[in-house]
Amino acid sequence: MQLYRTVTDSNGGSDYYHVNYLGFSTMSDIGLTKTDLIGPKYVIDPLATKDYDQPRVGMRGLGVTDYGIGYAYKEKIVCLSEPYIIYAWPRKYELTTPQPIVAMGHYSNAIVVATDGNPILIIGLHPDSMSMTTLPLYEGCVSSRSMVNVSGGCIYASNNGLVMVSGNSAELITKDIFSPEDWQNLNPKTIFAVSHNEGYLFFYDNGFRKGS
Repeated sequence: MQLYRTVTDSNGGSDYYHVNYLGFSTMSDIGLTKTDLIGPKYVIDPLATKDYDQPRVGMRGLGVTDYGIGYAYKEKIVCLSEPYIIYAWPRKYELTTPQPIVAMGHYSNAIVVATDGNPILIIGLHPDSMSMTTLPLYEGCVSSRSMVNVSGGCIYASNNGLVMVSGNSAELITKDIFSPEDWQNLNPKTIFAVSHNEGYLFFYDNGFRKGS
């Protein structure tokens, strides 16, 4: 068992500081007085895990950035983990989007949030200093399984085609490939995709079966 004591600062805030480790056999006989717990020797690094929280129940879209930050979502909430500590999801890192989230992906230090409206870009190296930008392209994601991380960006399916988010922008990249009618004939809500040879390979179910 780890034993900590609180130290209160001039503003009334408190932190926990490590004092000693106690084995189970010594828990009934701590052997430390109040005087033992006071003094500069105990004012070292505060307890790092004080703000650690368990993952939210029902999180979806779990991924990990190139900088070890876990990300996931629940409804309109973007959840972020401590870097390289995927079991710790402090609520203080959470961000809220204006529209419901459908899927998430990442590239480099950027997290792409595909909503049912505009895509959102979250950029940063640590979850306590991430910036969130709504991109000026109203193309909502229609299939969570269509989100794929590719080299330098993310691609997902909208009602009008495939959207690629890269750099600091989003673009409908299939506007010159599929007409609106042809795209709808694919039933984009059924699309699921994978990255293959640095490209985007997708499958769909338009309800057509040979011989029917």
